[in-house]
Amino acid sequence: ARKLLAVTPDSSTLAAQGRVNGRGTRRRLQALAAIGWNHHEIARRLGYPRWKVNKALEGAYVDIRVHDDIAALYDELWDQQPPTH
Repeated sequence: ARKLLAVTPDSSTLAAQGRVNGRGTRRRLQALAAIGWNHHEIARRLGYPRWKVNKALEGAYVDIRVHDDIAALYDELWDQQPPTH
C-alpha cells in the first residue's frame, strides 16, 4: 500500500488522449493575460486556433496535450513582455 501511495502521477503517466482538471491551465492563461499576453498571440504561439484557447479557459477539463502545451508556453512567457504591435 505504501508503494502505491508513493506514486506521484504526472502528465507523462496519463494516456495521450486523457483529460485533466482545467484549473491549472486556466490559471496559467489568466496569469499571461494579466501581464498583457492576449489570447490571439497565445494561440498563435501554440499553433492552435483561437477557439481552442478559449475552450481551455471555459472547460472544467482539458486534453492533456493542451495542458502540457500551455504549461510549457507559460514557463517560457511568464517573465516576458508581450509584443506591442
